[in-house]
Amino acid sequence: MLSGHIKTSVIKCENPRNCFLENLAPYKRPRIWEMDFIRGFCILMMIIDHTMYLLAYTFGFEWYGMRPVAGTSFGIDLTLFSRWYWNCQARDIIHPIILFFFFSISGISCYFSRSNLKRGLELAGFAILYTMLTYYLQFDMGVSGSWVHFGVLNMLATCVLMYVAISEIIKFTTKNPNYRKWLLSGICFLIFLVIILMYYLYIPPQNTPKWLFFLFPPNLYFTQNEVSPGDFFPMIPWSAFFFFGAAVAPILYNKRKSLLPFLDHKWHYPVTFVGKHTLIIYLLHMIFLIALFALVSFLFVTPGNWIIF
Repeated sequence: MLSGHIKTSVIKCENPRNCFLENLAPYKRPRIWEMDFIRGFCILMMIIDHTMYLLAYTFGFEWYGMRPVAGTSFGIDLTLFSRWYWNCQARDIIHPIILFFFFSISGISCYFSRSNLKRGLELAGFAILYTMLTYYLQFDMGVSGSWVHFGVLNMLATCVLMYVAISEIIKFTTKNPNYRKWLLSGICFLIFLVIILMYYLYIPPQNTPKWLFFLFPPNLYFTQNEVSPGDFFPMIPWSAFFFFGAAVAPILYNKRKSLLPFLDHKWHYPVTFVGKHTLIIYLLHMIFLIALFALVSFLFVTPGNWIIF
């Protein structure tokens, strides 16, 4: 005979009538795969864009000078291609389209977020740290043109916190969640229209206070090099894309489900993986690229010279 005791585990709950419900695993809403895909694709395009810039200017000038001769080497041809890419008309068209989708997806994401306040504060915290780091690189380490005073993270953090403030104000107008949703959507659309109109119709006077630089495009009463040489995304016009996404989110995703479930297969996993980790990739990709090209410089192109350090 087999001897021993069979141990059984008893799940205790405060209310026996609700014991079954209390011990159910919490429901986790599935992610909208196409949002991760678009976000990931935009980040990959951004990495390509920044790689081309580093090859064209930051390292290219030091490696091959102002006027390298095509066909001399693969490195020279790559540098020349990078310079062509940065000045071609196709980039002038594609670049704002990529930014439109990326910022619009950020606005749509507010519709799904459990805590936009937490999301906005996290973005603001990382934006401040990034600004401090790039300030140190430019003014203490001498890496020219690296300071990012008001870049992508700063702009998006401002937009999300504005969205939170508007949402909280709307709560005082009605207790009906459906009405709140559409009122918020309408206000976001009005903000989108105002920003677009200001971009095309309003020119700030020359005596506008310099501290308002984050609102306006450069070359109106200041230059980008004065305020944020490394990267600059003023509220006008770029935040318009965010508020457009926030406005159309309840229309596109009223049921909070994917619009393209029939395409949701493994083929998109590499890109959606990037889309799920955009913040960390954004923060680290330039460090990785600069370190990589500096190592290539030190070992192969300009032996013993890191260029950037």
